[in-house]
Parts: sequence; C-alpha cells; structure tokens
Amino acid sequence: MKNLMIKKRLRYLSLFLCLMGFMLGIQGCGGGDGSCSECDDPVYEPRLSSIEGIAYFPLYEGSPNPSYYIDGNYGIQVALHADDETVIEIQITGDSGYYRFDDVPQGYYFITAFAEEYDEYDDLYYQYDAESPDIDIMGGEIVVVDLYLEYAGAI
Repeated sequence: MKNLMIKKRLRYLSLFLCLMGFMLGIQGCGGGDGSCSECDDPVYEPRLSSIEGIAYFPLYEGSPNPSYYIDGNYGIQVALHADDETVIEIQITGDSGYYRFDDVPQGYYFITAFAEEYDEYDDLYYQYDAESPDIDIMGGEIVVVDLYLEYAGAI
C-alpha cells in the first residue's frame, strides 16, 4: 500500500515538473527556442546556408559619391574566406557581377573581390578590390552581400 502511494506521488510530481517546464519554455536540450545545436542529439543536423550578391566595378571613382556599373562587371574574382582567412571557394563573375556560394555551414566568414583592368594608353594594369564585413552564418538562411570595388593601385 505504501509503495502504491509513493508511485502515485512520483507520477504526479513528474507530471507537475513537465507542466512547469512547458510553462517556463524549457523544450528539448537547447532551451525555449527548440534548438539542439549544443546537445549530442544524433537526429540534429545543422542546416546549410547560401551567400549571394553582386560585385560592382567602379564607373566613376574619386568623387565623394562614386557610381558603379549595372552591367560590365565581368571577370571579378570573388572569394569566400573562413574566419581564419582560409579561402574556401573562388568564383569569377559574369557580366552582371552576380556570385553565389552554396552549402555554407554555420560559422563566421567574409568575402573579398579583386579585379584588374589594363589601360592601353598608360600601358599599366590597375587593381580594384573590396572586402565585406564579417558574416555570421547561423544556418538555413540566404545572406545577400553586395561588394563595391575601389581603386587599389597600379601594377
């Protein structure tokens, strides 16, 4: 008889704790947001993301408000870097300047763009570059990062 009463009390106590956890927003191992990234749940798989944008070549530079080509952004080298500056992937833009990196896992990244232009009159190559701020990928999103190249010098 005494064991039966203890079992009933334990059942009520576990029901009470479940209800309290639900009311406080405690769900799963990651907290109230339902995430499980910190736990060892074998079912959890981080979602991959994409980073896309347009790299713009300068049309008129040197003014306080430079303008950029809408088209004519061909041949810009766009590189995705990990937070430790390791290059993960490189793409060369087409005429529109569009680029896209798919299947990017969670983490911190940044993007660089580089282009060279030959000036026949001066017989020189001019370099242009750009760098994005840090990008924090949480998982499952599409991040848009446009890059505006600026004059970096002659070689």
